Amino acid sequence: MKKIKHFKSTNMSDTQLWVDSIKHMRISHCFYPGCKNRNIIKSHTLQNNGVISKLALKNQVCMPRVSRDSMGPLDKKMGLELRKVGKNIATTFTGFCKEHDDKLFADIEKTKWQINDKAAFLFTYRTICSELQTKQEFIKRIDYIVNKKFWKISNLPEYTQADYQLNKLAVSDLKRVKNQCDHYLEKSEDKEIPILGIALDMPQAKFAISGYYIPYYDFNGKLMNRRFGEVDFPVFVNIIPYGNKTIAFLTASRDDYEKFYKDFFAEINDLSLVKKEIFLTNISIKSSDNLVISPEAAKNLTRDQVKLIEGENNSDYVALETIAESGRLDLIDKGLNLFKI
Repeated sequence: MKKIKHFKSTNMSDTQLWVDSIKHMRISHCFYPGCKNRNIIKSHTLQNNGVISKLALKNQVCMPRVSRDSMGPLDKKMGLELRKVGKNIATTFTGFCKEHDDKLFADIEKTKWQINDKAAFLFTYRTICSELQTKQEFIKRIDYIVNKKFWKISNLPEYTQADYQLNKLAVSDLKRVKNQCDHYLEKSEDKEIPILGIALDMPQAKFAISGYYIPYYDFNGKLMNRRFGEVDFPVFVNIIPYGNKTIAFLTASRDDYEKFYKDFFAEINDLSLVKKEIFLTNISIKSSDNLVISPEAAKNLTRDQVKLIEGENNSDYVALETIAESGRLDLIDKGLNLFKI
C-alpha cells in the first residue's frame, strides 16, 4: 500500500489555525441519559476484544482518514490517508464514563453475544453516540475557526459550508433517534426496543465497521430522504466478525423502519451474496471513519481501492444518486469488494 501525501496549504496562518482548533473541538462527557459522572474513558465504538483484536497485526489495524486527528487545513482533501492505528486507540471516543460503558455494553463485551434485537440495539446505540460526538466536534472546530477569523460561515469554501450544514442536520437526526433509545434505557421494562433492522450472515471478512448513512432512494427509485432535508432518517451499519463468519446489522429507529425501510431492508435481504457484498462495501466506504481493516489485507490494496476507502469521491457518488434518482448505484461494483480483500 503506497503512502499518501498530506495536502499542504500555502497559507500558514490558516494551517496553524486548523491545527490549533483541535484542542478546542474536544467533547468529553457520558452520553448515558442523565449521567453527570466525570471519569470519562476512551470507549471503543467497535470492541477491542472480539472485533479489533481479531483484525490486528502486531497490535495495529488500518483505518481511513481519522478526522478527529486530521492535521489538514480547510481544504477538500484534508490530508486523507489510510494508515496504521494502534488497536487500543482504534475507534475510541470519549463518550461514556467507566460505569456506564461497563454496565451498558456488557452483553456484547463480556460474553459471546447473541444475534438478536438486543445486540443490534447496543451496537446501534454506541454508533449513534460515537457519530454524534464526531459531528459535534466538527461543528465546534469550524465555529472556533470562524470566530477567530471574524468570519461568517458564508466566508468558508463551499464544500466546507456544505459539510458544516450537513453535520448540523446530522446532529439533529441522530439526537432524535438517541432520544428514543434513551427513553428505552430509562424505562425498558414497559417499552419495545426502539431499533429494528436485519442481520445478514456474511462470509468471514478482514474488516469491520460502525457507522451510518442516509439512503436517498431505494432500488426502485422511491424517494426516502432529501439531501439537506430538515429531517432525514439514518440507517446504521455495523459489520462485525462473529466466529467463522461476519454479521452485518442494518438498523434504523423503529418508527423509521416501519415507515420507510421495511420493504427496502427486505430487498437487501433478498440480494444474491455477491450483490450483498458489493452493497455493504459501497455503503461502508461512505458511512464512517470507523472502518477497521486488517493490515495484511490493506497492504494488497491498489491505489484506486485506497482512494475509494478514503472516500475522496463520496460527494460525487451522492450527487450521482440524486441525479439518477436511484439507490441502485450502491449495487454497482466500483472496483472494491471488502469481503474479498
